[in-house]
Amino acid sequence: MGGNASTGDRVDASLDLLAEFYPREAVEQTAAAFAAIAEISVQAGDPYHRVHIRAPAGTDLEALRAEFASYALVASARHRHAPLHSG
Repeated sequence: MGGNASTGDRVDASLDLLAEFYPREAVEQTAAAFAAIAEISVQAGDPYHRVHIRAPAGTDLEALRAEFASYALVASARHRHAPLHSG
């Protein structure tokens, strides 16, 4: 699911999300939503999107990764079921 590392006053983690279930747009929307609490970067790919998380020291990275994945899953479901707009 990814890994954790510590660099002084910041902690780093990564998270791999299966592209089949998590559209890139939903992962990027989630990254934007979490921007206030951590630095998030997304490396879109196939079959996985890699999410890099950098947060203040003392952050519960396992909880942050789980919350990120949960939020991204909901965003993915909304993305799939969004009404089509005709122009």
